[in-house]
Parts: sequence; structure tokens; C-alpha cells
Amino acid sequence: MRGVTLIELLVVLVLIGAVLMVTMPVFSKGAQSLEARSAARQVYGVLRVARSNAIAQAERAVVLIDSGNGQISLLNSSVGYVLPRGVQFDLMDQGRSSERVVFYPDGSSSGARVALSNSHKRYRIDVESLTGQVSVDVDKSVIAQRL
Repeated sequence: MRGVTLIELLVVLVLIGAVLMVTMPVFSKGAQSLEARSAARQVYGVLRVARSNAIAQAERAVVLIDSGNGQISLLNSSVGYVLPRGVQFDLMDQGRSSERVVFYPDGSSSGARVALSNSHKRYRIDVESLTGQVSVDVDKSVIAQRL
């Protein structure tokens, strides 16, 4: 019976290690992009719930976006979300660390433009003031700057 020598085993282990070192950064970039997209969907969901609550309860609903702590929350409610580590809010109105978005009973809002970003992706979240419609888009201007 022929077995495997120690040298052959070490060569195989070194090759596996080299392949893992090359492929791990590719997998981590993909995971970080998914993390940013998931965070954008969660923030979108909080804003949509706030608008729905304002219409259904016929009273204002206020959402606070705290970029310093990476949190978004619907005031007077348990609805909220904390961003994962590595993802942050970028408020479009410079010099402010928080943003208040008010939704009114008629569906309109105070309007807002916020960005969510990490080292690989940037998503822009817009809240229209007239309709209160919330939209999420990939910020392509940042992608173009990186190229």
C-alpha cells in the first residue's frame, strides 16, 4: 500500500493556503456590499412604516436619523434599526449629526436625502416632500469617481 508522504501533505496544505489568501478578499467585498444593501432596505422599511403609521393614525410620525450612533428610529415607537459596523449614514445637509423626517397624515413629508455607505457601496435614500414617497438607489456618482 502506498501512502502520502509528509512533504506531499505539506505541499497540498501550502497550495490550499495560497488559494484561500487570494480568494478571501473577493468574498469579503461581496459580503460587505450585501451588508450595505441590507442596511439600506432596513432604513427604507423604517421610513415606509412611519409614513404608513402617519396615514393610518391620522397624526404626524417623526423619524430620527442619528448618524453619530448609526441609528434610525420612529419616535414614540419600538420601530428602529441600528446600522451594522462598517456602514454609516452620510447626511446630505453638511454640518448636522442628525436628521428629522416628519410624515404627515396626508402622506406628505418634510423631505430628506440621506446616504448609507461603507467602503464598497453607497446608497442614496430620498424622501419626497410632496408625496412622502421613499426611494433607494445606488449612488452611481461615487462609483464613477472610484473608476
